[in-house]
Amino acid sequence: MHRPPAFSTDDILGYRLDFEIARDGFVGVGMLRDDAALHNADMWLRCESYRVMKLNARARKEDKQMQIAFATGLRFTRYFGKSLDALND
Repeated sequence: MHRPPAFSTDDILGYRLDFEIARDGFVGVGMLRDDAALHNADMWLRCESYRVMKLNARARKEDKQMQIAFATGLRFTRYFGKSLDALND
């Protein structure tokens, strides 16, 4: 079965935010360094029909709490490994 690519050449050359996040990771996207940029990214992603989830990382005292919050918010399956490696995968 042939599947179309996730991103077209126009997406790549057009510097679409979703492509840059997929390529560099959310933290790696340098333009998302201030509140206004994060707000604009949030609005753009929502307009493109992405599901956006906000988490208060300061409220989490341990890695495991944050991983569970991610898993719950992103509706991961029950067999999610509950580790940073599994989250990265």
